[in-house]
Amino acid sequence: LRAGQGNVRMGWLFLEQWLHDKIRRRQQSEPDDLKDSGNARPSREISRQDVEAYQLHKLKSILRYAYDKSSFYRELFNGHQIRPDDVRSLGDLAGVPFTNPRDLAENSNRFLCVSHQQVSRVTTFKTSGTTGPEKRVFCTKNDLDRMTDFMGVGLRTVADHRDVLQIMMPSGTKNSQLD
Repeated sequence: LRAGQGNVRMGWLFLEQWLHDKIRRRQQSEPDDLKDSGNARPSREISRQDVEAYQLHKLKSILRYAYDKSSFYRELFNGHQIRPDDVRSLGDLAGVPFTNPRDLAENSNRFLCVSHQQVSRVTTFKTSGTTGPEKRVFCTKNDLDRMTDFMGVGLRTVADHRDVLQIMMPSGTKNSQLD
């Protein structure tokens, strides 16, 4: 990779533009959901307020989805006496309970928000360097598409079409992160 500061800045500009394009598309398709983000004209520059409104919108929708669809998250939130509607600002994220690796290892099926028929890929993660339990993660086709898009954007922040990248991963078994 070229180590020049200009390439790093180019990558950040690409990442920022990608995020701003996502926000503009959301403003155009669902302006009421982002009404607090200011003027939704597509030609307008995206402000920090727009980014934070988008982040809050996504956070609220993810929390609502998890609460409605996952028995694990519903019980976790209820046990901490929190509801998705209690989150009204990004600062409220501090009150949302965390999950830990043991939760995922012991309850992987309870994290599911879709039926098993909608799962396109199951990945088993082994803990490296310890004897910790395996963790299983279930992904739909849409999940895989979003991850691929995000990884492409991430790689674009450090490289462009002239670069050659080698992505090295540890050896793995079928249905592991390597597969």
